[in-house]
Amino acid sequence: MITSAVQKRSLLIGLALTLVTVFILFSILSSVRAQAGEFDRRAMLTSLSENVILPCHEQFVASADDLATHVQSFYDSQDVANLQQARAAWLETALTWQKCELFSLAGFETMILHNRISKMPRTNLIEDLLASSKDITAESLSGEGSTVKGVGAIEYILFQETAPEDVLNILQNDARRLNYLLALSQNLAIEARGLRDFWLPEGGDYTSRFVVAEDASSSIKDSLNILVNELIANLEQLARDELGAPLGNDNGGEPQPELALGYLSGSSLQLTRSKLEGIQLALYNDQADGQLGLDDYLNFLTADDQLANQLANGFAVAFEAIDVVDIPLAQAVYEKPAKVEAVYEAVRELVVLTKVDMANQLGITVTFSDSDGD
Repeated sequence: MITSAVQKRSLLIGLALTLVTVFILFSILSSVRAQAGEFDRRAMLTSLSENVILPCHEQFVASADDLATHVQSFYDSQDVANLQQARAAWLETALTWQKCELFSLAGFETMILHNRISKMPRTNLIEDLLASSKDITAESLSGEGSTVKGVGAIEYILFQETAPEDVLNILQNDARRLNYLLALSQNLAIEARGLRDFWLPEGGDYTSRFVVAEDASSSIKDSLNILVNELIANLEQLARDELGAPLGNDNGGEPQPELALGYLSGSSLQLTRSKLEGIQLALYNDQADGQLGLDDYLNFLTADDQLANQLANGFAVAFEAIDVVDIPLAQAVYEKPAKVEAVYEAVRELVVLTKVDMANQLGITVTFSDSDGD
């Protein structure tokens, strides 16, 4: 009897402690949820969509249209002046794309659209296409692989030789190659519109889907996970592929400048800067006063702006390091490797700040792994 009473008392005490623990945990969870509710994450994602993502895609459409116009002018005139204008229009298009590339936020859907616009060209396949008897038009290129079209393929044709006079001579003596250039520019304009329309309400309406996270589990945090993971992935890719690989990090220290994005056009560091500017804009959303960005959410969660300021300083250091390199990257990896290394280290520091510090503060699950910044 005594033993039974003791056991019953112990059970009651255990149950009471369990209830108290559950109550405390529930109170903490409710407090956290209430605090998180004070910051309107949906408003932040809406603001980013309206003020950063959509304008970026509109600008890319405009630059791709301008490129197609200049290539058409060159096609008609076949002179150096118009070739130079086409080259300048290509650079503007490539710089704009660097800022839009971050927003591959719909998984497989946007990956396909992005690949059609910008994938490292395979010059052997381009030459095979040119040597074939296939029709080459803007429409026929839609059925070709991503490595023979897009921004990179246009760079290959426009900058296959450094001197514009040499490129002019090649194209004047190769009508099929000239037709290919025209078709490439027209196809890129078509693909740019397709990607822009994917985001618009009258098209794929991915803006709305992104804001309410319909592709995940109707949780706003899922959209933040997608965005922040893409941001980190772009920084890691920038450090690894656009800076580390040309420096020779994967080749025993022997530089490989031909691996750099924009190698033929000599625009590698301009493209690097543009990508960083796009990532910075996505973080701070500072194109207009009063717009919410990830920095505002960070400041809310940490009750100060220390990490946001560290990030801002990190971008400033990276931009300064880029500006110090006063020759093309292809030369700099041989002649001024320490200065290129400084750019690389500055970007790696941004990887650490975003992948570790920012992701932890935002409660983001990093869904990939990379050696850079670990």
